[in-house]
Amino acid sequence: MTLPAIVLVRPQQEGNIGAVARAMANMGLTELRLVEPAPELGDTAFAFAMHAHSILCGAGRYPSLEAALADRDYVVATASLRDRLWPHPVVAPRALPEHLASQAPGARVALVFGAEVSGLTSDELARASVLVSIPAAPANPTLNLAQAVLLVAYELYVARGAPGAIALEPVSRATAFQIEH
Repeated sequence: MTLPAIVLVRPQQEGNIGAVARAMANMGLTELRLVEPAPELGDTAFAFAMHAHSILCGAGRYPSLEAALADRDYVVATASLRDRLWPHPVVAPRALPEHLASQAPGARVALVFGAEVSGLTSDELARASVLVSIPAAPANPTLNLAQAVLLVAYELYVARGAPGAIALEPVSRATAFQIEH
């Protein structure tokens, strides 16, 4: 799989866009696409994008999600499943790399994230082939935009065997009693 493009639909806070750029840089992603972007990228965005200014400067601006996805072969949407019917596969971030390897090998992938307050509309979700749903505590189920991007990008980074990534292996844990003895 080629590296995916991160697509932000109607992002509202320039600080969040900057933080997304930083999260992308942390996980080795470089292509940011902004759909119907409201804020201009000013000092706040660049302050939040520590060491990721090139991603902000290279961000593409698109008038519609359709235009942002025109050259993509496979679309992954991210959303909460609250009160939604979804006819396609739903995976957790950790399962996404395996899903992409089996469903879209070699595809040009877009990872689509919705606006901070409203997320993606049903019409926008309908453009996707798979939905990534990030589990969170029911009392506070929504994540910050950059946090969501970071979680999904991290799982793809680890799956690529990227430098510094730690493969998690099951370990047997000693009990407090065993440690004491």
